[in-house]
Amino acid sequence: LDEMPKIYTYEYMFILCHLLMCRCQVVVLYEATTDVNLETDHAIQEQICSKFCNCTIPTVVHRLDAVNNSDHIIFMYKGTTTEFGMPNELMEKNGLFA
Repeated sequence: LDEMPKIYTYEYMFILCHLLMCRCQVVVLYEATTDVNLETDHAIQEQICSKFCNCTIPTVVHRLDAVNNSDHIIFMYKGTTTEFGMPNELMEKNGLFA
């Protein structure tokens, strides 16, 4: 987070705090960790998993690590759903997701 612009860091933290306080049932994440290094990514993903464990979390990502803890994945290619399933199942299929 030190490498990110301070205003972005503060806004991001404020939004996460707000989501925790309002006890949302659905939290939509769009590239939540795209601009951080892998160590920070893992730390943020760990917090998301523990703090929002009872929430539905639709997530848009480009790093496969970010969805390893997901229950189900919808993989889209060129705007079309090409695969659906659990992360380990999709990896074993060796399809577009893998």
